[in-house]
Amino acid sequence: MHAAVRDSRQEADSLGRGRDRRRSATGRRRYHFHGPGVAYAATLVVIMMGAINGQNNVLFWLFGLGVAGLLISGILSGAALMGLVVEREMPAVGTRGEALTVRYHVRNRNRIIPSFAMTIEELPGGENSADGPTWRDHFPGMVAFAAHVPARGESTAEATSAPSRRGLATFREFRVSTTFPFGLTKKSVTFRQEGELLIRPRCVPVNETVLQGRGEGQGQGRLMRRGRTGDEFFALREYVPGDGMRRVAWRSSARLDRVVVREMASLPARRVLIVAAPLREGSEGEACVEGAAGLARAALRRGLEVGIAAADGRMLVAPRSGERSLGRCLDALAVVEPGERLIMPAVQHGDSVVVVTEGEGRSVGAGVTSVRPRELGVQVEPRPAEQSDTTGLIGRVIARMRGAS
Repeated sequence: MHAAVRDSRQEADSLGRGRDRRRSATGRRRYHFHGPGVAYAATLVVIMMGAINGQNNVLFWLFGLGVAGLLISGILSGAALMGLVVEREMPAVGTRGEALTVRYHVRNRNRIIPSFAMTIEELPGGENSADGPTWRDHFPGMVAFAAHVPARGESTAEATSAPSRRGLATFREFRVSTTFPFGLTKKSVTFRQEGELLIRPRCVPVNETVLQGRGEGQGQGRLMRRGRTGDEFFALREYVPGDGMRRVAWRSSARLDRVVVREMASLPARRVLIVAAPLREGSEGEACVEGAAGLARAALRRGLEVGIAAADGRMLVAPRSGERSLGRCLDALAVVEPGERLIMPAVQHGDSVVVVTEGEGRSVGAGVTSVRPRELGVQVEPRPAEQSDTTGLIGRVIARMRGAS
């Protein structure tokens, strides 16, 4: 799944926009009950009852004018929406906490009637739909406004919002509504257009201590490490029992009149594998992912080959370098999910592994650096205050009312 998402994001980057099925189907049209219209209709009922009981011609005239205004409002608002074609255009990717803009291209095919005061809003879908759109989990809302679209003309409306959660946000249906001209009747038309938007984690500045000695000035003596295996000569030292005969420097031993062996040096690892291992959802787990993103950017700036792995041992991105590698790493980190177990992926000899996790005292194996977000300098956002049951109930009722409208 993650590979498919990553491939789709790379394809979207090349196209310059997100995965949007550009043609939206013909929308469903309907009328809505709303406060001003209900109050107006109740007033007409009172006027009608007064006119019938009092046989007052003025009240009959008022009732007739009121009904005429209601009909005209319904006809004009409906006619203004009959010839609309709306298409959604969204960016390829977004970043958590940073505002992004979704554009709606509105085209009016009516030859005479223009459209005014149109509100365009994304629909969250039914609560019981398992395969419904998920944008509501990432955005607080998505609403745009188009003031005027002339007959046989076009216009663009924009909705700007900052995602509060990383991951894959899917879009499906959006609704165009208006109460023009009198605000008495509300009519809407719903369009269906599939779309996906990948929300990446933020690349926060991190403490690069865990990257010291990696990728800087390769080949310089100050960065080389002593070791039994290596490709570079480091120094000569006295022979000790256990040294292999192949390591004996025979010419230097003859010149110094004692047996010396070559001490080799291994260069710092050029490949870094970053394992994002959040244990739970919430601010602490999100800090792990953002810390991994910051480490990936810092390592790439040092010229290292950076790869990303999940806590369950899956290799999400193979170690690579270059400008495009950061985008691949962020796309992979966008879909990382918390896990209870940490399984180290298979790595090549000499690779450096950094595990970013909020757990304490976890055994991750030899040659692996385990670091917590706070050690990287990543600030853990405070948990939002829990609302009372009454507030939550009212919020759910309001959400249901909005969805029903």
